[in-house]
Amino acid sequence: MEIKFTSTKKDKPDKLRIGICAPSGYGKTYLLRTIPYQKEAEVLVITSEKGNTVLRDKNYQEYALEQNNIYKELFNVLKHLYTDESKQFKWVCLDSMTDIAEKFLAHMQKNPDPYKTKTGAIDTRAMYGDLKKQIIRIMDGFLGIPYGHKICIFGAIEENEGVDRKLKLNMPGSAKDVIMFNFDEFYHIKIQQDEEKGTVRQLVTCNDGYYEAKSRMSAVSPLEVYEECDLTHIISKCYWEKEKENDQ
Repeated sequence: MEIKFTSTKKDKPDKLRIGICAPSGYGKTYLLRTIPYQKEAEVLVITSEKGNTVLRDKNYQEYALEQNNIYKELFNVLKHLYTDESKQFKWVCLDSMTDIAEKFLAHMQKNPDPYKTKTGAIDTRAMYGDLKKQIIRIMDGFLGIPYGHKICIFGAIEENEGVDRKLKLNMPGSAKDVIMFNFDEFYHIKIQQDEEKGTVRQLVTCNDGYYEAKSRMSAVSPLEVYEECDLTHIISKCYWEKEKENDQ
């Protein structure tokens, strides 16, 4: 059997997988306005809510999931995104995975028969175990889409108190423990008040003790811990040069 070695110089993703995490109201969907694109129609936003007004002046393509069968419909959309018809999309965004997972859980709780024991009690461990499997399946399907960069939005929640206080990814069940590892970049949105500038929004790009974040690309294209809350700015620092080379 022939053994072939390759250079580590090639070990750089052709398409970025970015996770964005923040509590409600921090501007997660608004951040999608800063995506670098040549044509607005190259951006697809899969949303768990209809009537998105934050992007109303953008000509992004949108698919709003039906609420009565969100699980089946999401998989149908992901299946379509594996076809050549989806080559047009340079960016595929899922907004938000936290909301979708919570709706999955609500559906399971309303239809608990598959998780009933012989005594009629609900086996919540089995329910949450199934939920974790479905979340991981969705994330694998979404991040494996062969075309375009991927952005997945998550909610965030504060855990613990005092010196152990942290802002972490908010997902029902234990799936949140493995989600971050699947992304090249995983940023939190930070909001603070500045006496001169007023409200300032920043992207946290690595773990600072309170925010859990990471950046694989910063190993060769260093990012500051707190960067401008602008995806074009971030990608120009860690990825843009290769994009320009590919376009030539």
